[in-house]
Amino acid sequence: LPSHQPPLSPPPSPPRRYRLRGTHALHVVSAPEPTDITYENLELGFLERLIRLLLSLAFGYGVLLLGFALISLAPAIRKGIWSVGTGSNPLATSSSNATTQCTSTCNYMDHGGNLYLSAMDRLEYKQCYSFPYILNDTTRLSCDGLQICFGCFCRAALSIGQYSESLYCSTFSWLIAVQAASQVLSVLAVVIVNFISRIVLGLFIERVECIALRTLTATRYCRMLFMSQFASTAISTIIANAYLPGVASAIHGHLGALDGVIFTGLFPDMTPNWYRDVARSIAFSLLLTTLLNHAFVLFYKVWHIRCRRRSYRCLTAFELRDQLRGHEFLLAPRIGQVLCYFFVCMLLSGPFPLALVIGALHFGSSYWVEKYELLRLCRRPLHYGRALPDYLASTLPFAALWHLVFSAWAFSLQKTALSAAATAPTQRFLRGFFRKFGSAWSNVLGFTADQAALRLMQKNSLHFLVGLAICLILIVLMYVGGWILSTVGFVRAFVDARKMAKRKAAAERRRLKVL
Repeated sequence: LPSHQPPLSPPPSPPRRYRLRGTHALHVVSAPEPTDITYENLELGFLERLIRLLLSLAFGYGVLLLGFALISLAPAIRKGIWSVGTGSNPLATSSSNATTQCTSTCNYMDHGGNLYLSAMDRLEYKQCYSFPYILNDTTRLSCDGLQICFGCFCRAALSIGQYSESLYCSTFSWLIAVQAASQVLSVLAVVIVNFISRIVLGLFIERVECIALRTLTATRYCRMLFMSQFASTAISTIIANAYLPGVASAIHGHLGALDGVIFTGLFPDMTPNWYRDVARSIAFSLLLTTLLNHAFVLFYKVWHIRCRRRSYRCLTAFELRDQLRGHEFLLAPRIGQVLCYFFVCMLLSGPFPLALVIGALHFGSSYWVEKYELLRLCRRPLHYGRALPDYLASTLPFAALWHLVFSAWAFSLQKTALSAAATAPTQRFLRGFFRKFGSAWSNVLGFTADQAALRLMQKNSLHFLVGLAICLILIVLMYVGGWILSTVGFVRAFVDARKMAKRKAAAERRRLKVL
C-alpha cells in the first residue's frame, strides 16, 4: 500500500444470529420482477397489514353470510306453503303444526307413504272445503274436522310437483306460481351474490389489504373469489335446502329477523324432489352466470364500436389513444371462476351427470369468447409470476375429494344390501369411526352413527368411500412428501457432516501421534 494510505481494517463482524457456523442448507428463491412490486405498499407495517387483512376477511365473510340468507329465502318460501293462503285459511299456523294437524285428521297417504286420494274422498274433501258448515249430501256425514283435508292434499301434492292434480286443486293454483318464484329467487340470489362478491373482493383485496407483490394480490383475489363463489353456488344452496333438525332447534329464537328463514330446508335425503328444487337451481345459476359473462363481452364489443365511431372528435393523439384503448383483461377472477365451475361440476357430477354437460358448455364457449375478447378487445395483459398457476395446479386435486364424498352419500340408500367388500373388520372399523362422531350425526342430520355407517357400506357407495381413502393418501403424499423428503435429506446431510467431522478429527489425532 502507498505510505499515505492507512492500512485496511478487517470488515466488522456480523451479529451472532447472522453468522454461518459449519454447513447450512440455504433456501434460495428468485427475487420478484421490479414491475411486479407495488413500492408504496412496502411502507406498511406488520400491525397495519394485520388490521387490513382482518377487515377484508370480515367483509368477505359478511358478503358470504348475506348470500346464505338470500339463498335460504327459497326453502323458507316453500316451507311456508303450509302456513299461507287466501281468505279464511284453517292452516294459517306454523308449518309444523299444520302438517301435524293434516296427518292426524286426514287420510291421503297409501301404505307406502305416497299421496293417494280415492274418488269418494276427493268429492267429500272438496265439498267440505267449499261448504264447511253443512252436511255432505253425498255421504251424509258431518264435515266437522274435514275442512282442512282438501287444502292439506293440494298443498302436499303441488309442493312436491304433482302438477297433474292442478285441475282438481284449481283453488290452490297459486302454489305453482309460488314454487316457480322460489326457484327463480334461488337462482337470482346465487348470481347476484357471485357478482357482488367479485366486485367487493377485488376492491378490498387491492385497496384495503395493499399486498406488496401484484402476483400475490392476484393469487389472493383468485383464492377468495373461488371460495366465496363455490360456497354460495353449491355449499350454501345444499345446506339451505337440507333438513337439519338439530341445527334448526339450536338456533331457534336466537337470530332475530332471520329466525325461521335460515336452516328451514325440507330434504333429509337425496329424493327426486331434491333434484327438482336444489340441483336444478344450481344448474340454472351456472348457465345464467355463463350467459352473463358472454353478455359482458358483447357489451364491450358494442362499446368498442361506439368508441371507434366517435374517435374523429379527438383533438390530440393522447385523446385518440385513450378513446381506442380496450379494457383490462383480469386473469385472477377468471381463474377463480374456472375453479368454481370445476368444483361445482365435480361435486354434482356423481348423482347429477347433467353437470358435466353444463361444465363442458361453459368451458367450450368461454374458451372462444375469451380468446376473442383477449385478442380483439382488451389491452395488452399484465404479466404475473408463477404463484397464480401454482395455486391453480395445487387446488384442482381437491375437487376429487368433494366428488367422492358427495357421491358416496348420494348413492347410499336406506335398506340396501351391503357391499361384498364390507367385511367384518371393515364394518367394525367404520362403525367405530362413526361412533366417535355419533352426537354430530344425531344432532345435525337425525341419523345414528350405525345408520350412517350402514349407508356408506352399501354396494352403491362403498367403492366411493374406498376411492376417497386412496385419494386422501395420494394428496397427503403429494403435499407432504416433498417436505418429508427434504427432512430426510437434511438429516442425511447432518449425519454425513458428523461422519466427516469424526474422520477429520481422527486424521488430526493420527497426525499428532506421528509428530
